[in-house]
Amino acid sequence: MSATSNASRVDSDFVGLMTGFEQYQRKAPDQIGARSEGTLLVLDANVLLHLYAYSRSAREEYLDVIEQMSSRPGTRLFIPHQVVKEFHRNRFQVIRQTVDEKKKLVRAVEELEREFNQADAAAKRVSEQITHARRDRGTAVGGKGRADELQLDEALERLAGEIEDLFGDYDLRPEDLVKHDPTLDRLTAVLDGHVGRMPDPQDLDNDRAEGARRSENHEAPGFRDGDKDENPYGDYLWWAEVMRQGAYSESLVVVTDDLTKGDWLVKEGGLNLGPHQILIEDARTAGFVDLAIISSHQLLEYARTVGVDVSDEAIQQATSLQPEQEPWTAHAAQELLNRLRREGRNDQANMILLVSVCGDDGYLDRQSIIEWFGWDAGHSLRRFTMPATRIADCLKEDGLLDDSSIVPLEACYDGPGAAVGYQVPAEFSAFWNEKDLAEAEESMGSAGY
Repeated sequence: MSATSNASRVDSDFVGLMTGFEQYQRKAPDQIGARSEGTLLVLDANVLLHLYAYSRSAREEYLDVIEQMSSRPGTRLFIPHQVVKEFHRNRFQVIRQTVDEKKKLVRAVEELEREFNQADAAAKRVSEQITHARRDRGTAVGGKGRADELQLDEALERLAGEIEDLFGDYDLRPEDLVKHDPTLDRLTAVLDGHVGRMPDPQDLDNDRAEGARRSENHEAPGFRDGDKDENPYGDYLWWAEVMRQGAYSESLVVVTDDLTKGDWLVKEGGLNLGPHQILIEDARTAGFVDLAIISSHQLLEYARTVGVDVSDEAIQQATSLQPEQEPWTAHAAQELLNRLRREGRNDQANMILLVSVCGDDGYLDRQSIIEWFGWDAGHSLRRFTMPATRIADCLKEDGLLDDSSIVPLEACYDGPGAAVGYQVPAEFSAFWNEKDLAEAEESMGSAGY
């Protein structure tokens, strides 16, 4: 065989470093769509819903960007029918939650002020007693109390001011929007001609069947919604609509703020990497040349790279508006284990202990877990994390856990099939140690494992 033939065979047999591993390739905003002639921009329902949680100025900035992007040559804006359905269903709930959050914070400051006034009155009584005692003993009377009182007053005023800064520009009330919703009016105008029609019944039936199959096999997108009573396959339904929009030479950019569950992006060691490989394959099969999944604040950065006027202040504000997750407390974490054990879910409790103590930043690979438990390599862990998630929801209802706290045990996937590892909140590593793990292992032995 000639050298030329050899070279041809090598060229055809070998590929690039990232071929088949695109889920591990993260793209900066200026790299999105670099290899295509155009872009299909898709917005998830929560991106539209967050417009109602933003302040007036942030909302206007975002609407301007969407409008400019939708009219930019080479960009097609597409809002799936399923996304619009979820938007209308949840719009008032988002507004009400934002208003309730403001009221909750205001009440907290008022309660703090009441407690301060009560403590201040008690402190004055004690101070008067001390003053009388000093005079009786001929000791000089101090004058520090007034300065402390002024500092507390200033702290309360500062807290009230921060709440006003946070919500002062928020101008929406549910009762007003029943009559007239200017945000909806503007959004209706911006999205006119960009919303997908309702899929025909046959496509919808096929989409639901495929959504159910993917959920059962832990395949993206949205497999973490499979245990929902209502609309468990919503993510796949609108993803299927997007796939039917496929056009050769276009990149696909999906904007969503729901990136924390791990059913859109691959998660390793608590970090979000690239889209799941099955989503990349879906996109390429549909005719797209590239896929990027970004958050709503990254949309502003992406818009800037393609020539849309976006201020630094707008990007900073949008970044700060991303939901923050409150860490678990040691008390809530221990209560989680206690409730799991009371239900007889010792395997789940022990796995949380194991990953917390032995994991790397809250992550431990499946093989290490299998070996510790002594399970067979093919041991099924299907729906294994659901009891922990359910109990965490109960802890939130009981006021023991903040609503924004992440799930206590999460299966991590790099494609179809079994989980490659499990993730717990990083703070769990501070709650337990090897002694706790040894005690759990000993109890497993006495229980006949």
